[in-house]
Amino acid sequence: ENAYLSTCPILTQAFVYGNPFKNYLVGVVGVDVPAMKKSIERDEIHFRGIHSNSSYYEAFQKLKSLLGSNSEKDELELLKLINSHTFLKKTILNFLNKQIQDISKSEGKKLLQSFEKIHNLYLAVNPLTIENNLITPTFKVKRNVCGEYFKDRLDLLYDEGSLIKDDRAAKL
Repeated sequence: ENAYLSTCPILTQAFVYGNPFKNYLVGVVGVDVPAMKKSIERDEIHFRGIHSNSSYYEAFQKLKSLLGSNSEKDELELLKLINSHTFLKKTILNFLNKQIQDISKSEGKKLLQSFEKIHNLYLAVNPLTIENNLITPTFKVKRNVCGEYFKDRLDLLYDEGSLIKDDRAAKL
């Protein structure tokens, strides 16, 4: 969690979860939507291969149409769009993991081992709140409470599968 929060300027919160019966992690992250939109507009978040698939292209066009709006409703719509399209979500996840990789290279040390990386995620504006009893007044994540609170969401992320696993290894 700390590695993602300290290296990824678009993240404001993170809850990383590992199901003991799965071999990868998933996460629920809070996003600074204006910062994410700027990163997309500056092409820091690279959406590659959008022309190879019509559903990718349609989702990307919808995403681009939401970038210019600053309304809270459109920001929530943008996150809903990203969460509902694997291609968009995978692109954001690759950006987050690349941020960690770039900082690791510049510092000459690995911040995360490969098994510590998030493989699927859910993006929201402020998912962890004191009011929901998910964090303490000092903003520490209550892991057990979050696990219960987000159980259905976490199960859906695991059902969707890893977005970064290399499928070639499974075919060998």
